[in-house]
Order: sequence, then C-alpha cells, then structure tokens
Amino acid sequence: DYDIVDATPYGKDPMLGLSKACHERGVQFGFYYSQDQDWHEPNARGNTWDFPEERDAQVYINKKAIPQIKEILSQYGELALIWFDTPGLLSKEQVIELRNTVKTLQPNCLINSRIGYGQHDYFQTGDNAIPIQVYNEEKWEVPATLNDTWGFKKNDDNWKDPKDLICKLADIVSKGGNYLLNVGPTAKGIIPAESKEILHTIGEWLNVNGEAIYKTSASPFFFPDITWRCTIKPGKVYLHLLNWPGSEFTFTGLENKVNKAYFLANKENIPFSQQGNVLGFKLPAAPVDPYNTVMVLDIEGQEVMVTKGYEAGTSRDNFDLYAWSARFRGEELKYDWESKSVSNFTYAETYKNELWWYLYGTVHPGDYAVEITYACDQESAKDKVTLETTKGHWKIDREINFAVEDTKGKFMTKKIGQPLHIGENNKEIRLGLKDPGNSNSIRVQKIRLTRVK
Repeated sequence: DYDIVDATPYGKDPMLGLSKACHERGVQFGFYYSQDQDWHEPNARGNTWDFPEERDAQVYINKKAIPQIKEILSQYGELALIWFDTPGLLSKEQVIELRNTVKTLQPNCLINSRIGYGQHDYFQTGDNAIPIQVYNEEKWEVPATLNDTWGFKKNDDNWKDPKDLICKLADIVSKGGNYLLNVGPTAKGIIPAESKEILHTIGEWLNVNGEAIYKTSASPFFFPDITWRCTIKPGKVYLHLLNWPGSEFTFTGLENKVNKAYFLANKENIPFSQQGNVLGFKLPAAPVDPYNTVMVLDIEGQEVMVTKGYEAGTSRDNFDLYAWSARFRGEELKYDWESKSVSNFTYAETYKNELWWYLYGTVHPGDYAVEITYACDQESAKDKVTLETTKGHWKIDREINFAVEDTKGKFMTKKIGQPLHIGENNKEIRLGLKDPGNSNSIRVQKIRLTRVK
C-alpha cells in the first residue's frame, strides 16, 4: 500500500495520464528508475537508520526491481528510455539481468550508463558535468537543473540565468552531447512559475535559432576560449557567439570557401573577408541576440574541412580552464558575464564552493605548469586555495596549494610554483578554498595548464 493510489486522495496513477498525453502530442515518454537506492526497503541501499547494515540485493531485485520494471514496460505504451540511477550494491550479473528484462520487453527502449557495468546504450556524465572539449567517443548527455534542486524545494530561489542555460545548451551540443534539463514540480504537480519563465525563454530562442541546434553535428574545431561554439550541417557552419567579441571577429581554421555569412535570427548578411583559413567579420557593436547570437556560414562543399592543428581532439601542450566552463559546486558561487569570472568562494562545511572541470579523455597525462587569472582585494590576500585532481567521483589524487595575492581589484595572472600532475585515470580538476577565509572578493577567470613533461 506504499503507493499514490492507496496513500493519497488523488487515488489513481498519474503516469497513465501523463504517458497518454505525451503519446497524443508526439512527445517521447520514459521513466526514471532507481534500481538500488530505496529508503523503503531493507535490502536496498540508503536507509541505514531503520534497517540493519547487512543487505541482500538479490532479494530486492527479485521482489521489487524486476516486477516494477516489467510493470513500467507493459502498462504505459512504448517507452523511449528508462533512466537508471547508479548500481550501488548490485553485481554485474544483476545489472545484466535488469538490461535483459528491458530489452526483452521493449528492444528499442534506451538505457543510460547509470545502470552500471557498461550495460548502457549511451553515456551519462556526472550531474551538471560538461566535458571541456568535444567528446566523440560515444553518445552522451548531461543531466542538469534549473536551480540547485532536483525535486521541488520551496526555499531554493537560486534560479539559473536563461542566458547561461542557452549558452550551456550550445556548449553541450557543440561538444556532441544532449542536454537533459530537469524541472522539479510541486507536490500538486505544478511546474513552478520561475521554471516556466526560464523554459519559455529557452523555447523562444529555439524557435528562432533551433536550426543551429537540432539535427546538427558536433564542432569539428578545437575551442581555444569561450567566445564561440560551433555546430555543423552539410554545407553549413553555425558559430554561436556566447561572449560578444565586439565589432570585429576573427575565426581561424576553416579551409572551405565561404560563399555567404548571415545572422540566423534576422537573416542579415555579415560583411567578411577570407584569406586562406582566416575569416574576418565586421559585426555590430552590440549582440544581435541577448543570449547567443548565431552566425551561419554557407560553405562550398558539403563536408567541413579543418586546418591541421585546429581540429577537435587536437593534442595541445597548453589549454585553458575557464570559470564559465566549470561546474559550480555550491549554491553561493556567482558568475559575472561582463568580467567572465566566478566569485563568492565562501567556505561551506557541506558541498564546499568549488569549480569542477571534467576531462573525459580530452587531456593527456603529464605534469602541467599552472597559471591562474584572478582578481581580489586586500582582505582576501594570503587565503589558501587548492587545485586538485580526482580519481573516481570523490577521491582526491593530487593537490597543490597556494596563497592568493592582493591585486587591488584588478585581474592579474599568477604563476604557481608547483606543477599539477594529471594522471591517466583522473576525471576532474577542482579549484576551491583550502580553509575558511575572507575570500568573497576573489574573482577567478581561468586557469592555464602548460605541459612540462
């Protein structure tokens, strides 16, 4: 009787109505399913205060998980996917049993990588975890939130800027991924007004610029900074200008002749010159779109040709970790588009405020010299900052510590005396405070890593 039919006045299955409405409107329907974490069951993972430590995952699999998965796959029509969430206590054999159950009943139902043990159809990154460059090893997506909460939390008013979400959408698609954007409805099933406003803003942008997102391929170019991102279609290059470069913009690396350049939003032609692989554009002083201005390049030939050394996946001896490209771990961190910096590194006991960059195979192992571009005021000087690499999700592998210096509020670049070692199995690079301090005034723009060996 632990279900919505028996335990609530609603008294019926809301998923029947939701799945029917989705199918009628051509929206693909799927389920989230936590195959291991279940606070109501003694043999699942999570509840250590009501149940003994000893668990038998097979009992949970046989008596609950498999029957529920069969119910999901047989009562709601065709499913696009089941989104599993971490294997935890389950063995590889048990995970294979879950996969076989899904594929036997609905062979076309997609399974994400959080089922575990490589039994997935596509790869799931960590929460809000975007690779720093194009990632083409497999199909992948980023799960992310509109504020800091996955469900509904009445006091979570830290709503994300629509510009940031639209730019993140372009960033993810240009790197080859899918953006899975979460909305937490209220207990009454109502989408919060703030969520609606954000989603309508994104939808309005897509109504005008969706051509540069839907059915595109990832960028064939390496991203040197955060000025632009790129998506392509046969015969077309879409340049997403996330940070407006001003009245002149230079783009290097395209070998194809450009026949025409225009803004996607208003179809106005863009004056340009082309000398070899260097394109020079004359732009208006202000962005055409307040969120993400898309330039369309009509090129000769269907395939985009890229100059050697400018391709996505190019090995580089130095690369920049921009603050905007990081996951903001901690509710207090704030990004300023004008200065391109993150601030408010207040120390927190839980989920300390850090920037996390995700490597996902795009950085070669080795020792790297470190430079950090930041600004701070005198009261923050000598605060200790940590830069670290991790193995797995939580385990720290290597770290270096340094004290910030007073820059009198102006941005400067500081060389750090210690190199950072990046190992073959390192997944993340993190930057945050070492100890509690007065670091509200520290503003971080980027970290440059230069390979020394």
